[in-house]
Amino acid sequence: GQPASVQSVSAGQWIIAIPYTAAPGPSTIQVGASAPFNVTLNKYAPGLFTMTIGGQTIAVAVPSGSSSQVTPSSPAMPGSVYFLSATGLGAIDSSGNPSPTPTVTVGGVAATVLSAAATSTPGLYQVKIQLDGTTSSGNQQVILSIGGISSPSVTLPVGLDRKSTRLNSSHLGISY
Repeated sequence: GQPASVQSVSAGQWIIAIPYTAAPGPSTIQVGASAPFNVTLNKYAPGLFTMTIGGQTIAVAVPSGSSSQVTPSSPAMPGSVYFLSATGLGAIDSSGNPSPTPTVTVGGVAATVLSAAATSTPGLYQVKIQLDGTTSSGNQQVILSIGGISSPSVTLPVGLDRKSTRLNSSHLGISY
């Protein structure tokens, strides 16, 4: 019974922003003069945006202070700060923040969520996280959770912590 904002339309799908005032539970969606179809609305439906590079699907993650994206050849680093693009975090408060604050794990280790805020695009959020300094290298699974509901896991390439890869030259039997 409420108008929804159409975000984009393609041959196979419509992306809409469901109004924040829509009540969770059974509902219907009607597009134009089409017959309504039944849906169940949840208060939260967290999801992380992904991109595909060289056949590998990874989380959309941008280092703080940069416009470049994390890629398999330019992985995230333990202890560093990143912005994740997310959806489904529910209604926002007067400051534009979802409540409660979501949580994020990377490779099963909790990342520190520094902020979570809606963007100017309805339904799109930026979640600012700091990876734990002990996050393992490799393709790690990222999960975003809010209100007891978790997103599907997505991959985040993580590089080696530079501090842990330094070797004392005496351990290698090298002298200078």
